[in-house]
Amino acid sequence: MATDDERIPSGTLFADFEVVSLLGEGGFGAVYRAQHVETGREVALKVLRAEVADNAEVVQRFFREADAVAQLRHPNIVEAVSMGND
Repeated sequence: MATDDERIPSGTLFADFEVVSLLGEGGFGAVYRAQHVETGREVALKVLRAEVADNAEVVQRFFREADAVAQLRHPNIVEAVSMGND
């Protein structure tokens, strides 16, 4: 789990999103409630932990997961709206 110093504080701008609060975390990263700065759209922002972000295999798996989720359309599955490095 991330320490308080590793967590992204509320109000932080991360890419095009403003972090609102921490929703949950696991071994590879954390998920934050955030808002798109321009549209105000509420999103779940998934961020890799710094210590695994340098691992090419983990990063590739992260992007494969995002690609797979982007193909899904269902009311009970969160929609992937953006992905990238920041």
